[in-house]
Amino acid sequence: MKEILWIRHGQSVGNAGMPTENRSSFPLSPLGVEQAKALSEKLPFTPDLIVSSPFRRAWETAAPTAARYPYIPMEIWPEVHEFTYLSPATCVGTTTADRRPRVVAYWERLDPDYLDGGDAETFRDVMARADLAIEHLASRWEQHIVIFSHEQFIKCVQLALRAPDMSVGEKMRSFPSMPHVRNCEIVPLHL
Repeated sequence: MKEILWIRHGQSVGNAGMPTENRSSFPLSPLGVEQAKALSEKLPFTPDLIVSSPFRRAWETAAPTAARYPYIPMEIWPEVHEFTYLSPATCVGTTTADRRPRVVAYWERLDPDYLDGGDAETFRDVMARADLAIEHLASRWEQHIVIFSHEQFIKCVQLALRAPDMSVGEKMRSFPSMPHVRNCEIVPLHL
C-alpha cells in the first residue's frame, strides 16, 4: 500500500488577508516560510518522491523538504493545483474578505456545472482533476510520496477516494461540511 502525505501549503499572503494579484503566483507570508521549514523536519518517513502544485505558495512550501532530501526527485504536477471556482480575472487585487460574498453565493448555488468565467473551472472539472491525480499516483512505483497542494484540492481527493460511487452533485453537497485543512497540515491517504 502506498503512503501518500497530502500537505497544504504554508500560510500565503492571501491567507494572511493581503490583496492578491495572480492566483498562481502569490508567495508565502513570513509565517508561511517558517511553517514550511518546520514541516520539513517532521515528516514521518523519508519520501521516495516529492510532488508540488505549480502554484508558487505550494512549491515554496515544498522547497525546505526538497532541500532536506536533495537526492529525492521533486516533480511539479499541474493537476494538483487549487480549485479555481471564482474567475481569477475578477479577483485581482481583492482580499479573502472581499471575495467572501461570492464564495458564499457559489456554495449556496450547489451546481457542479456552474462556471464563473472562462478562466475558472466547475466542481465537476476539479473532481476530474482529483481522479486524474489519483490515477497518476496509482501508476507510480514510489511507495512514500509527499504532495504539496491546496486545501480545497486535498478535500476533493479525499472525496474521490472515500466515496468513488457518489455522484458529483452529492460530493459537492458534502464538500462544505468537510473538516478544514490548516496551513502545513499533513493529510495521510493510502492507495
